[in-house]
Amino acid sequence: MSLLIASDALEIVKRTPTAALAWQWLSRHTAQLEPDERAALIEAISALNIESATGQWLQYSALAYLTGDAQWYWRQAALVTGETAPDAIVHLLALAWFRALVSSDDSSAMTRFLQGLQPARLQRLAVAGLPRKVVRRPRDTRQLKRIAICTPQIIGSRHGGTTFTLNVVSTLATSQAQVQVFAAQETLIPVAAAYTGSTERVTGGMLQANELKLARAGQADFNIADPDYSIGFRYRQIVEAIHAYDPDVVIFVGFLSPLITALYPDYPIVGLSVHAHSPAAPLDVWLAPHASATATNWSELPPPHHVHYPYRFWPQGKAVPVTRTAQAIPAHAVVLATAGYRLTEEISGDWWTRMQGLLDQHPRLYWVLIGQPPGSQWPCHERIRHVEAQQCLQNWLAMADIYVCPPRVGGGGTVAMAMEQGIPVISLAGTDGGDKTGRFATTCLATYKTRLSEWIEHPDIRRTAGAGMRELFNSRLDMSNPAACQHLLEACHEAIAHYCLREE
Repeated sequence: MSLLIASDALEIVKRTPTAALAWQWLSRHTAQLEPDERAALIEAISALNIESATGQWLQYSALAYLTGDAQWYWRQAALVTGETAPDAIVHLLALAWFRALVSSDDSSAMTRFLQGLQPARLQRLAVAGLPRKVVRRPRDTRQLKRIAICTPQIIGSRHGGTTFTLNVVSTLATSQAQVQVFAAQETLIPVAAAYTGSTERVTGGMLQANELKLARAGQADFNIADPDYSIGFRYRQIVEAIHAYDPDVVIFVGFLSPLITALYPDYPIVGLSVHAHSPAAPLDVWLAPHASATATNWSELPPPHHVHYPYRFWPQGKAVPVTRTAQAIPAHAVVLATAGYRLTEEISGDWWTRMQGLLDQHPRLYWVLIGQPPGSQWPCHERIRHVEAQQCLQNWLAMADIYVCPPRVGGGGTVAMAMEQGIPVISLAGTDGGDKTGRFATTCLATYKTRLSEWIEHPDIRRTAGAGMRELFNSRLDMSNPAACQHLLEACHEAIAHYCLREE
């Protein structure tokens, strides 16, 4: 029956290839088919010869969703022109970023995925026509009176970009500069369904204003756009508000945002990426996590000036571990923990096979997956525990003996949280998690499994590793360090000097 419905849906799109709802109906039912049937229908969809650009856009969108293949995102991006709605462009960028996160084992793979989109071109077209600064005052490289912090989305305490933004504001609270935060809420597209041929959406999360609290005494004003308006309208509002504020420098907290392309001609830009590699946005200064780090060579974007700035996270203090008995875990067990919102996509392949082998090899080993609600049927093992997302995640991490970071790009914030608690973290180099653990990161899955086995079998060795990671958090990542504010202000001055040179 499902094949009949999907085949019928294919006939509908042949007759109405510009109808987004028809493509979404087809995508939904094709995704539910058995593998052989699904592959045959995907082949039929890709063979369709559609003349209209709108129909091609929806076709490529559907195929991107059904296959996860980067080429379909690239072909969709190639259709973008100056006439394309900013909402459609931004939604495509968000979907591609999400897919790159899910499908990439390391930062290099994610960069290759996104390079094919030509992100600089898409972002430039999304903000074409936005107002420029009418009166541009000379920049004073000696004094900072007003700092604007621009981030794509403000949500709440469990959102990485929001957390980084609040950390930056908290750090700057000891300076004399006035600080304002600006967010266009870019992942909230009110009519996203009109621009896609799939059922996939990037909706972000709604603002939790009660969670916007600084870590130290101080104040910042938040200018957050209303997501009921189109993204083009919101961009104009935010750009005009920033022009009225007239900051000395803009700090971009994020990875990509068309808004930064609009602001770059008029303001010095400092970039603090939510990933270990540099943002896909025009910058004067990149706050690099390592002195030896190299900025990504994003096509069409100028290379930013490199400033070593490792600070990222605000310490939470010693956490009280949750009890193991509530999860039916014996007190003598060795407990692994892994947290994330995309675990069903990330727990797969050779890595998952190796993790199953470890569970079978060590009968005292338990694994708590945080972010998958109880009742999840995959992955299955008698000593795997499924736990829904937790507000006080550090208490769950403190229960564990080892934090296990999958081969993935994201998850650096949770890794840092575990490090602060002195929990040893197993991670791969070339990822956000491996970036935080530094010398403790492993170079391949074979070494990963060997080290994890050693930590499981030898409590003294894992405790020593945990103590080393706590020290690494305190010396490198702790943003409450007084040096963090001073170094950030110095980076802002560097950006102003760089801006003055490109303005000449």
